Amino acid sequence: MRLLVFKANQLGDNVVFLPVARQWIAQLGAENVFVMTSPTAADLYRGLIPDRNLWIEPTAKVLGAWKNPARLGRLHFRLRGIAPDAAWFPFDQGNVPRLLARIAGVPLRAGAPNPALATNGFLNRRFEADPSANVAESEWRAAAAFSRELGLPAWPDSPPRPGLDHLTGPTDPEPSRVFIHAGASHAVKRWPIERHVALANRLVRRGPVTWASQGDPSEDRLSSRIERLAPGSLAGLAKAIAACGLFIGNNSGPLHLAAAAGVATVCLPGPAPVQWDAGWDRWRHLALRTPGLDCQPCATVRRGVTTCAKRETPSACLQFWTVEAVETLALKHWRRCLDLHATPVPA
Repeated sequence: MRLLVFKANQLGDNVVFLPVARQWIAQLGAENVFVMTSPTAADLYRGLIPDRNLWIEPTAKVLGAWKNPARLGRLHFRLRGIAPDAAWFPFDQGNVPRLLARIAGVPLRAGAPNPALATNGFLNRRFEADPSANVAESEWRAAAAFSRELGLPAWPDSPPRPGLDHLTGPTDPEPSRVFIHAGASHAVKRWPIERHVALANRLVRRGPVTWASQGDPSEDRLSSRIERLAPGSLAGLAKAIAACGLFIGNNSGPLHLAAAAGVATVCLPGPAPVQWDAGWDRWRHLALRTPGLDCQPCATVRRGVTTCAKRETPSACLQFWTVEAVETLALKHWRRCLDLHATPVPA
């Protein structure tokens, strides 16, 4: 069976989906699994499937292809060339992938219906995604149900941590090192970068710190002792994260890379719902949500946000957290994680 998976969105979404992809690759064989994904996430699948099976398209161009007949025709031509026996559509894929599979005559079109879409009728097999469950677990359960119908061996009850060895190669972890990533896709999801900088300057007094450069003027105030990682390849970013003992950052793709690599994390999730927390090894991960804030989270699994509606106190969910509070809770969490390996946090 030739299976085409549509996952044409960004990095974090694909990292969370990676256990499903790896399971199908193990069961169907790498040569029979095809993935449509974004340039940002493409390297996640390299080394797992042949390069010829990787279909790379910018997310915005896929979502907007219905407005561009020439682009829609090109995508249709590529899909006909793959000629899959089945296509899988996670709940977060838009209308265009389902439309393409329908007009290309893919025999089995399976996935999770999404109330926000007009193309649920193009699925001829539906597997509900639970919007109240952790996203990684919901994706896993829906795909596992589809696999049972295909007659594949039963899947484990929960998604395993996917690991990133195929992307990073061998790593030499330094448990006392902290990795800080202050970025996120939208400003509404970012703890102020000035606070990230202040936190990095405090933590470097205890031990080594790696900072993922964001190109922001605030970074001029970083201590000269902090190692800076310039923007580069996804493999380089993943390898640098996997070599650390603790990751601190916003709800973002790099946060999910850290979770996939087995690195302890401290996240400032802001508007993100609890369903987007790490889906495996949960004891390693701490999400700092503001107590008593009635609007948090304002995002849902099926609806993200790009602006804050709380006009009196904008981004209160992030502004609540002081540098001192984050440092205290991060060190406490880090000690608890590292105690399992008898590795002390630098004094």
